Order: sequence, then C-alpha cells, then structure tokens
Amino acid sequence: MPTDIIPKPISQTPLWQDILLYLSLILLVGVIFSCLLLGHFQKKTIKEIEAIEQSLNTQKTTEEISLEKQVFDYQKKLQDISFLLEKYNRPSNFLKFLEDSAHPEVVFTKLNLNPKRRAVLTGVAKNFMVLGQQLLILQEREEVSQANLSNISIEKSGEIGFSLNLSLNPSLFK
Repeated sequence: MPTDIIPKPISQTPLWQDILLYLSLILLVGVIFSCLLLGHFQKKTIKEIEAIEQSLNTQKTTEEISLEKQVFDYQKKLQDISFLLEKYNRPSNFLKFLEDSAHPEVVFTKLNLNPKRRAVLTGVAKNFMVLGQQLLILQEREEVSQANLSNISIEKSGEIGFSLNLSLNPSLFK
C-alpha cells in the first residue's frame, strides 16, 4: 500500500470561473435590491393615488353636486320616456292600413278599435261579390291574423250591410 506522502499542488480554479461567480452574486444582490425598491415605490404610488381620489371626492363644489343631480334627473326622465315609447301604440297606423286595403265599392260607416288588437268595422258593399273581394283582401294582408264576417243584411237601397271582426297583429300599431 503505497501512501501518498508527497504533497500535491492544490489545483487552482480558472480565473473566468471566479469572475463569473462574483458577477452572479452581484447580479443576485442587484435583483433583490430592485424588487424591494420597486415594491416600495408601488406602495408609495398607491397611497398617493388614494389620497388624490379622496381629495377629489371631498372637494366637490355645490355647483358640481347640483349639476350631477340634474344629470341623474335627466337620465331618469329619459329612461321613463323610452319605456313609454316602447309601449306606445299608434292607432293612426290602422287608419292608413284601412285606407290601403279598402275596396273602392265598399263604404265603412263605423269603426270600433279596442286595445286588445281587435277592430269591428260596419259598412255597406255594392253587392255580395264586392263584399267577398273585400273579405279576401283583408284576409291576405299580413296585418290581419283573422277576419270574420257577421251581421250580413240587405239594405233598402239594395246594398249589402255587414260587420267585420278583425284580429290584428301587434306590429301594425308599432
């Protein structure tokens, strides 16, 4: 068993490894210091923003408060009006519809229009053929969901008296 009695020289680490070690340590310390510094600035900035917001909220003038109240009042009124306009029915649309779909030889003498989208028309026609044509015209219109003829009678003048019950689509009144 040979023993190593002769001392060997200690191997030296290369210079580039030493430089790299020290640079890494300096970089590590710099990163930790930067994180701490950024955290400090972030907290400081958040406190400044909160202070500015608080001062803006507390420094509202009476004029700003009254203007703000006025704007909210107008906003409420606009919401109310828009709700009413959505629900508003235009019965005048029915008169335009009736004008467009009336047969030239039919005279309507009475109209009863109710909010349930029903109309009762009373009138006179020259003869049964004209009355049938009027009924077909109304049944073919998309505004009319149902048309029923009732109370047919022959007038003294020889014309045909009638009543028409119409069920109307709600889109007619929009």
